Amino acid sequence: MTERDSLDAIAIQVPSNRSRKNLLPHINDHCLPGSIFCSDGWKAYYKLAEHLVVDDALHYAVNHSENFVDPETGAHTQTVEGFWRQCKSYLPNFGLKPR
Repeated sequence: MTERDSLDAIAIQVPSNRSRKNLLPHINDHCLPGSIFCSDGWKAYYKLAEHLVVDDALHYAVNHSENFVDPETGAHTQTVEGFWRQCKSYLPNFGLKPR
């Protein structure tokens, strides 16, 4: 997760099963009331704000099969994608094939 204005970030290891059940506790533990989430269309994020205990959270999903920046909301995932790219350059390769 990346905070867009400050670029503060948190990187945690999550189970390979990235289901809503596994992701929500991490999101709830590390986000403040009023957070605005921008995500891709991963099914675990569907209607994310309705499943959080974070008060007043908003969620904007970007359909990457149509665009990388939502033309209506301006939502994008480029900040967190850039953070992840930097993380991967420092993490050892465990013989995993890139997706």
